[in-house]
Amino acid sequence: MEKIKKLYNNANSFASGAVMGDVFSAVVCILTYIFWAFGLSQAGVITIAILMCLQLLFSDNVAGLFLPMLCIMLTVRDTNVVNYVGMWPLLVAFVPCAVFFLWRNAPKKFRLGKLFFPQVAVSAALLLGGADNISGQNYLRALPLVLVLGIGILALYFLLVNYVDTDADLPLHLSKVCVYVALVVCAQLVTVVAQHLAGGGELMGGSWNTGWGNRNTIATFLPFGFVSCLYLCTRNDKTCFVFFPLAFLQYGCLLLTFSRGGVLAGTVAFIVALVFAIVKGNTKRMLICLGVAAAIVIVVCILLHEQVRKVLASLWERFSQIEIKWEDGKLVISGTSSRAEEGGLYDQALDAFKNHPIFGIGIGHVLVDSNVSYTKMDWFHSTVFEILGSMGIVGVLCYGYYYFMRFRILLKGAKGRIFPWFFLAAWIAFEGQSLVDVGLLEPIFIIFVTLQTVIAERFTQKYEEKTMPFTLASPVSAGTEAVPSAQSA
Repeated sequence: MEKIKKLYNNANSFASGAVMGDVFSAVVCILTYIFWAFGLSQAGVITIAILMCLQLLFSDNVAGLFLPMLCIMLTVRDTNVVNYVGMWPLLVAFVPCAVFFLWRNAPKKFRLGKLFFPQVAVSAALLLGGADNISGQNYLRALPLVLVLGIGILALYFLLVNYVDTDADLPLHLSKVCVYVALVVCAQLVTVVAQHLAGGGELMGGSWNTGWGNRNTIATFLPFGFVSCLYLCTRNDKTCFVFFPLAFLQYGCLLLTFSRGGVLAGTVAFIVALVFAIVKGNTKRMLICLGVAAAIVIVVCILLHEQVRKVLASLWERFSQIEIKWEDGKLVISGTSSRAEEGGLYDQALDAFKNHPIFGIGIGHVLVDSNVSYTKMDWFHSTVFEILGSMGIVGVLCYGYYYFMRFRILLKGAKGRIFPWFFLAAWIAFEGQSLVDVGLLEPIFIIFVTLQTVIAERFTQKYEEKTMPFTLASPVSAGTEAVPSAQSA
């Protein structure tokens, strides 16, 4: 028995370090891209789910699940829900593994966390949306998404805030996860664009559908990556020559999406994060890295001048299509999307709010786009207007409370530390894009935001280590010796 226990402890020690390392992250990301590229979505989900089960059994670090949890969604190219129904045995296997992990690593005392009640309020707003008018069919169709965004994220937050290892270097690990995931997204975007062009399509003619998302979803994703690259530049002077070019690469992919809201909000976030990196990091080294990255960009533009010209011309054409005018006492915005011009989505949202001011009409509404399903909603193309029209005054109050507490946690955590400022830069892009899309109602993005909020809340060290960002095993524990920087000390 002692032999088995010792063997398990050795496996636990190895797994806990390995899942936080770069080799594991690289392997998971490469597998994610391969499964996606060859249309093996089901195989990808099964493989990564099995990896997560093994982590739950042999690892005691919940942070090691950050990457697989995000990558399992990126393997999805086939969006037909029916093709995944037969995978229910995975859930049967996953639940006992999760219960074992939660039991084995349970804290001595559980805490609710500062965002618990705001998320409860959000859950209530989602569940009550359209309570006084929505049809049973539409309510039930949207219920799975409502439960994920409400109860699901509440459970995720509660577990993270209690099980996350505050002695681990969480800002470093999550930032590396964001960089890895963004590189997978970049590879998927380039693949989709190349396939579109090879089929005789024009740059302006594609929506860049990756299965799990489209141009707007990708544009919401990428700022989390390039902002994290710039943060990692402040963590180690030597590796900034790697992460600066990666930041520019991911920003270039953002431009390639042709998502107007994403490009505008992402550009602001990129500039803000760039300023933070120069001010918070080694200023001299950062400026040198900036010069090197700029030189690489210039060389690439010269070598690929025709392709770059087409991308910029297409981007300009996309922006030129937008027309804003005041007509018959109403603000008319045209050229934003085909759906926006079919009666005006924002007008539809305002009308829904006027007719049902308390609970709205629910996110399962069908007003403009009748082609809806369990995975496709008839959105108002704006988080603000979606909350207003779908959840009414209840939604405005609940989400207002949630936003207030989330930003309060982040800004309070910024005292004496660097990483919350970069989280703020990423949120500028996220919330900016969400003004013209429904970012906060997409599970994958609310998971990102929840992870960052938990780390801002629970990682209370007043310094950040100057560690090498590339590691085989886990990042150095925050409880060990570290050299505080002048800016973060």
